[in-house]
Amino acid sequence: MNNLIFENENQRYSSKSPGNKIRSYQIYRKKSSFFIKTINTLRAAVHLFYTMKRVLIVDDEVDLCLLIKQFLTKRNYEVHIAHTLSDGLDKINSIKPDALMMDNNLPDGMGWERADEINKKYPAMNITLISAYQFAKDFRYKLDPSIRFLEKPISLKDIEKYI
Repeated sequence: MNNLIFENENQRYSSKSPGNKIRSYQIYRKKSSFFIKTINTLRAAVHLFYTMKRVLIVDDEVDLCLLIKQFLTKRNYEVHIAHTLSDGLDKINSIKPDALMMDNNLPDGMGWERADEINKKYPAMNITLISAYQFAKDFRYKLDPSIRFLEKPISLKDIEKYI
């Protein structure tokens, strides 16, 4: 039994069997095919990671943030959350997201007052301001036209349009 190479449920193959070279090659081919598929899967995952859109949600409503995060994560977005204005501004500078969804009434300030400043510093960033207040329509004309508005309650179907 020193010559045993591998054992199958139905057959045993040894180095003395005439078809051993063919069977060894077939096993090698299956293993290399598996490794090539694994490498291609890893390449695709790395490509997806570097091409994922980064989204930052700045809102003090934890449940809303988690709901939006879950929705966007399933659609291959990299989602970050901040619950205060100062934390949001820090994350904007460190993460440099592709899209920003920001509420107005935050615990440490009014988010919309910083929207023009953020837009000037990061002009390629898609900025969407969200609020439940009706005065949003009046405030819209004071800001840059590239900044979008979304009124609460938010439909998940609308979110992807704004990002």
